[in-house]
Amino acid sequence: MSKDERLVAPTVYQCFAPRVFLHREEAISEQFGKLQIRRPMDSVKVRMESPQEDEFGLVNLCGLSPYMGAIFARAERARNRYIQFLSFKEATAEEVGQWKDAVVYFYKKVLFKKQEKRLILKVSRRR
Repeated sequence: MSKDERLVAPTVYQCFAPRVFLHREEAISEQFGKLQIRRPMDSVKVRMESPQEDEFGLVNLCGLSPYMGAIFARAERARNRYIQFLSFKEATAEEVGQWKDAVVYFYKKVLFKKQEKRLILKVSRRR
């Protein structure tokens, strides 16, 4: 889907630098645009402009993500703290508000760069 010219997905750079990508992305692309790595788990080639899962952008903006539990996988307390952000059932109203603000902020910035396109989001559904 990310190859469809009518659609846009967050890039690797946008997800790992969500606060600054609007004014730094072109300069970074000039310096590192040809840089390419292979993901260790599947050997897929990844570049700065490759599509990336938006959850990484949210981790970098607000830290309210189950991915934080993976970062601190050995600390059971941290795992338990961040696993709640899979469903937000036990999150406080303030945390929910912070997360929503980060989501809207991030998606608006991604769409600002490509205003004529529609945003691709990866969504999981509960069964």
